[in-house]
Amino acid sequence: MPARVFIRNNMQANRLERWNLDEVGIFEVNFESGAVYWSREMRRMLGVDLDTPAEFDLLLRRIHPEDRRAFVTMVARTFQPECPRYSVVELRIFGPDDETRRVHIEVARVFNKHGAPSVVRVAGFMINAEAAPASLEHALDVLSHAA
Repeated sequence: MPARVFIRNNMQANRLERWNLDEVGIFEVNFESGAVYWSREMRRMLGVDLDTPAEFDLLLRRIHPEDRRAFVTMVARTFQPECPRYSVVELRIFGPDDETRRVHIEVARVFNKHGAPSVVRVAGFMINAEAAPASLEHALDVLSHAA
């Protein structure tokens, strides 16, 4: 089963985290409830304490200034007509100890089934882009056996 299908079928991020994917940060935003979730690994990659609330402005501050526009553009698409169900972006973040590293982010969106189409939830994962082939291969392997 492709990772994208697995993620879509298991959109609640806490369901994804149970697979213990090292070097794969999991996140979810539920626009209906207002709940925002970042996995332990996502927090570790960003250098954010477990007790710190997962907030958009904090995430934006952890993204390299030269890459913020690409990130905000991807986020803004979520609220536009004809929003894609799936997006991918690579950018630089400030990790623990404020070192800069490149990450690969994949986002899946869930649309409202009633009335006009609108996104009600987004979930996805972030991996270290320098190790992306190995990390992504590991994530895909774990996810394919999880279904």
